[in-house]
Amino acid sequence: HALGNVTHLNLTGCREIKNVSSLGRVHTLNLCNCSQVKDVSALGQVHTLILKGCHQITDVSDLKKVHDLDISFCYRVTDISMLTSVHTLRCGGSEQFLAQIGLADLDLDDRDGCYKKIRASILASVRVFVFGGFKFVNY
Repeated sequence: HALGNVTHLNLTGCREIKNVSSLGRVHTLNLCNCSQVKDVSALGQVHTLILKGCHQITDVSDLKKVHDLDISFCYRVTDISMLTSVHTLRCGGSEQFLAQIGLADLDLDDRDGCYKKIRASILASVRVFVFGGFKFVNY
């Protein structure tokens, strides 16, 4: 493919990038603050995918096989229910993520209570859940 043997690609802040369909074979892809990216359906095989601050993305349903996924500050994403097989999920920056998965009342000061609520939610199979600077490891 066009990128040859590139395994890690950091495109942080490249605000003119719109089409990322040719980047699906990269092992680690950082698209942080690439604000014109809308369609990430071709990135489902990327191992580590950072979409933090990609405000145009609405659909992450094809990313269920990504190992480490950061969708923090992706405010237009409204459904993360299909991401239960993601190993590490980062989705800080918006209470809407917690609300849509039944964790709107998550008290980050109550670590034990947080673990119980996360284990009872659709994220029960996610191994590592990061929100609001807190990391919950589910073993």
